[in-house]
Amino acid sequence: MRLSLADLGNIAAIISVPLTFLTWLVTRERFAGFWKKRGKLILPITVTLAVVTMWRIGWLNWLQYQVTWPVWGLLLYPVVLLCVLAGILALIVYVDNRRNPTESTQQYYTIYGARWYLSGGAFHRPPVCDQCLMEMRSVPSPGWPLEVWECRQCGHEIRWDSSRNGDLLEDVSARRNAELRRTIEGEAE
Repeated sequence: MRLSLADLGNIAAIISVPLTFLTWLVTRERFAGFWKKRGKLILPITVTLAVVTMWRIGWLNWLQYQVTWPVWGLLLYPVVLLCVLAGILALIVYVDNRRNPTESTQQYYTIYGARWYLSGGAFHRPPVCDQCLMEMRSVPSPGWPLEVWECRQCGHEIRWDSSRNGDLLEDVSARRNAELRRTIEGEAE
């Protein structure tokens, strides 16, 4: 018996009605609650029935044949390979963290009474007040090369003369890099 394309379309149309109703009934919350209550019982039963069914159909007959490699060895080989690759990856991450410990753990640098956060390897504005952790706002100073940041809550100010001192973010970055070098050289001694 061969099914034509029209027959398959009719079957799909018939199946779509109860499937739509079932989709409407089963919400994410209901499914999560059902899985929490009965999932620990249903999963092992389903796996056991699937293995028994595959054995009865004959899909697992290859496990009975004698081979030069033991079957458990063939099944265990990918698992061991995956563990070795995961170990190499963990070793690379560990060595990288040991090489530059403060780089990976510290996401901000505190100077001038503010926290300067890293984003993509560079510091960005606006700073965050170190006392109350509120984002600071830029206060306009027309006609002056003065950069002023003020805390919205406690009023702490950072006044930076860019004509005399250069860019504020470059200064923050240079001071942080110097502190990192001192820390790394102090550990080496």
